[in-house]
Amino acid sequence: MFQGGHHPDYGVEYYEKHFSAIKKEFPQLVIHSLGASEVEHMARISKVSVEEAIRRIHAAGLDSFAGAGAELLPSGPARPSPR
Repeated sequence: MFQGGHHPDYGVEYYEKHFSAIKKEFPQLVIHSLGASEVEHMARISKVSVEEAIRRIHAAGLDSFAGAGAELLPSGPARPSPR
């Protein structure tokens, strides 16, 4: 797993560079990385939408998200959760 964190200078470009380099060297490798808070942070640093950040890092080689912080991405639940 390639974890990102919230570095003040690391935007989408940083992850595009690293994911594409990893995929070039190891194309069979499945990159399962990052959480929603990291995606939101990199989008803010790069001044792009979250959707644009996701499109770009996926195109660079990210296969799936680790899942932490997913509650940050949606604007709200589609319907109330059952109790």
